[in-house]
Amino acid sequence: MTNTDHCDDAQLAARIVVAIKDVDAATATRNEKAVAAGKLLAEAQRRHPTDKAFAKFLEQAGGVQLRRARDLIAFAFGRKDFERHQIENAAAQQRHRDKLKAEKIEREKAKAALPKPDPQPKAEPKPKPKPQGKPEPKTDTGLRNAASASALEHFEDACRTYLPKLNEADLKKADTYFSNGAWKPKTKKEAA
Repeated sequence: MTNTDHCDDAQLAARIVVAIKDVDAATATRNEKAVAAGKLLAEAQRRHPTDKAFAKFLEQAGGVQLRRARDLIAFAFGRKDFERHQIENAAAQQRHRDKLKAEKIEREKAKAALPKPDPQPKAEPKPKPKPQGKPEPKTDTGLRNAASASALEHFEDACRTYLPKLNEADLKKADTYFSNGAWKPKTKKEAA
C-alpha cells in the first residue's frame, strides 16, 4: 500500500464515519443516506477485498460492524429491501427476546427446585479446635453446588450484558483472557 493509498483510505474512512452518522441520525432520508453509505462501503470493500482487511478497515472507519457494512452495501446495490430487512430484523429480535424469556423461566424453575434451608437451624455444638496441618475437606456439596449454579447464572448474565458491546478485538482479548486462565487466582507457588 502506498502513502497516497493510505491518505485516500484515511479520507475514505472519514467520509464513511460521516455517512454512518448520517444514517444513524436521519429520519425521512434514512434510506437514501443508507444507500450513499453503502456505496462508500462498497468502494472500501473493493480496496480491501479480504474479510480480514475489510474488517480492519471498518475499525478505522468508526468501528462499523462487518454485518452492518454488508447490509448497507446490499441496500446500495438493491440486493436487499429496506422494509423487508426491518421486518426480518424485528422478527429476529423478538425470537431472541422470547429465547431469553424462556431461559429465565427455566432458571427460575431450577432455582425453585433447589432444597430450601430449614427456617430454624438446629443448634450445632461448638467446633473443636482444628489441629495444625491440612484443612479438612468440606462435606456439604449441596451448598457448594448451589453457590456454583448461582455464580454461573451471574456469569451468563454478565456475558449477555457486556459481550455484545465489545468490538472484535476486545472479544478476542476476552477469549484469550478466559482461555488462558488469567482469571484464576494465583497461588503462592505460582507467584514465586
